[in-house]
Amino acid sequence: MHSQFDLLSTIGLCITAAALLAFISHKLRQPLILAHLHAGVVIGPQISFHWVENHEHVQIVAEIGLLLLLFIIGLEMDLKKLLAAGTPVMLTGILQFPLCVALGLGFFTLLGYRTGGGDFSSLYLAICLSLSSTMIVVKLLYDKFELVTLPGRITLGVLVFLDIWAFLALALQPNLLNPHAAPLLLSLFKGVLLVILCLGVVKYLLPSIFYSVAKVPELVPVSALAWCFAVCAAANHAGWSREMGALVAGVCISTFPYNVDVIAKVVSIRDFFVTLFFVALGMPIPLPSLSQVASAAAASLFLVLTRLLKKMGIADLDEQSRSKEEVLTHSDKDIVLLGFFREASSLLHEFERQETPEGRHPLLDRLLVIDFNPQVHAELNHRGIACLYRDIANMDMLHHAHIQHADMVISTIPDSILKETSNLRLLKQVRRLCPEARIVVTVGTIPEALELYTEGADFVFLPRLYSVKEMAHVFEEAPRGTLDAQRDEQIEKLSARREVLD
Repeated sequence: MHSQFDLLSTIGLCITAAALLAFISHKLRQPLILAHLHAGVVIGPQISFHWVENHEHVQIVAEIGLLLLLFIIGLEMDLKKLLAAGTPVMLTGILQFPLCVALGLGFFTLLGYRTGGGDFSSLYLAICLSLSSTMIVVKLLYDKFELVTLPGRITLGVLVFLDIWAFLALALQPNLLNPHAAPLLLSLFKGVLLVILCLGVVKYLLPSIFYSVAKVPELVPVSALAWCFAVCAAANHAGWSREMGALVAGVCISTFPYNVDVIAKVVSIRDFFVTLFFVALGMPIPLPSLSQVASAAAASLFLVLTRLLKKMGIADLDEQSRSKEEVLTHSDKDIVLLGFFREASSLLHEFERQETPEGRHPLLDRLLVIDFNPQVHAELNHRGIACLYRDIANMDMLHHAHIQHADMVISTIPDSILKETSNLRLLKQVRRLCPEARIVVTVGTIPEALELYTEGADFVFLPRLYSVKEMAHVFEEAPRGTLDAQRDEQIEKLSARREVLD
């Protein structure tokens, strides 16, 4: 039976099968990855229904998911935290692969597999079982929210070394009988040169580009993806994998303040392509013979034994590295300003001019501003105010900002200025993230204020009610002939104000 599906229909079939089996897998408390692989087996050309005979074109499209996943992982990697693990991670990453290969050679030689005379069966088995799938491990860590933990970062560091070992093994494999060092050294040189060029572009060119596009939040993820695929193409040209290029691209811009914005907007399309990747991975799995089952059982036994060795090594790393970890977060900021516009600018100025004998107002050290205007960030950083580049309309980005510990969350921007959200929506999102916090919101009409009080706002700021008091005072003083004096006084005060936003 030959497939009657075009590419679009095939992708739809893959996603439908993955969704159905994922639902069953979830009910059975099994990993979703198994469901996606099983979906590929069911619709693929080898074992079951043969609905998809030509899976190569699906794999090409699905590779986008792998690139996006590793790009996002790179964005979330903090090299300072990764390097804080120190020498143990480097030693483990360098030594684990050759030690496991040596153990594998001995194990499979005892089982009758040969190495030598042109037969490298035991060597191939040892190499394959000594490596790990970066895609699967990272996906599992990401789904369990363990990627940012210390063990997760250590695991990721070791995986990077294993990817380098895999590259070396693939480079040597075609010439095992007569290996040549020159092509390998040339590829290594190209890889190092690529990293240096990327770092140079990131330091001297990309900051100005991202600063220009950051004023339009929709352009930030598009620009980041353009950078990702450009580095992937360069890595492929240099003889390295596109996946390694995606990881390098993400790591290079991980220190930019826009990384969480990119992650939040790319993650949805990433999940789609990652699902497609695992379905395509399951399609070519053949029906095993008895000899293959026996070999798989032996390989599984070897994996169990080496897993114990790896687990002990990682556990030692965890203990050695935990004391070195220095996590810089904003969890000590218990007052959060969602968005920064003119009212917030004036509010900040009032606190800045109220100095205490100990120095500046203590509330300023407790304040965290969340906004996506890079010009605001530059001025706030200059004034020593903590700030994060985030789109407050996205709940995931608020979650990544760690506002769960806040005692007070304030929105000073009315709905007429907010984009793609409202104070009511912000109220509900913040209440879910930090149910104990006091929430202050801003609206433009009395009905909106009453609705927000009904929805649980602790205080609703209605700017016109406060500005009208000042206006009424002006009307009262005008007949008394003091208006000119008040005008001169106000001009003097306005000239002396140095706000973030004029």
